[in-house]
Amino acid sequence: MNISLLSLADRIENLKDQITPIIVMRQYGLQPDQWESFGSKGRQYSLRDVKYHLSFLIEAIRAGDASIFGRYVTWVKELFHHLNFQRSSMTSTLDSIAAQFGREFGPEEIELLNPYFRAGYSAMESPMESQGTFISEIAPLGNLATEYLDAILQKDKY
Repeated sequence: MNISLLSLADRIENLKDQITPIIVMRQYGLQPDQWESFGSKGRQYSLRDVKYHLSFLIEAIRAGDASIFGRYVTWVKELFHHLNFQRSSMTSTLDSIAAQFGREFGPEEIELLNPYFRAGYSAMESPMESQGTFISEIAPLGNLATEYLDAILQKDKY
């Protein structure tokens, strides 16, 4: 069977709503002490976040570029760091997604997915580096946007 990346991305897209709760349930099972304390609201955030992760993975697959997913995971790693989540949080999420894909897809499809997971795991193993910002301080309101971003990253609420 000859599977294209586009058809694989479409299959993941079609499965996304069905597999997201299964992935979150597995993730909570891997790290119950970390996740259960967030309660039902935290579980809703986890469901939302897994859908984000899958959406970025799908778009990277559609583009045929595993580095897109790797850069996304690097960004999530930094975000989770600032939220004081354990570093293993995203790794366990990747593990949970990969495990579910192992149940949903055959060997040929898994072979196509492997570079994307390798990019994600590689991003998690690399040292933490600040990603910086794309906000130009010379742009109109650039200084204000930078101040606002800094406040958000410092968890200052207005």
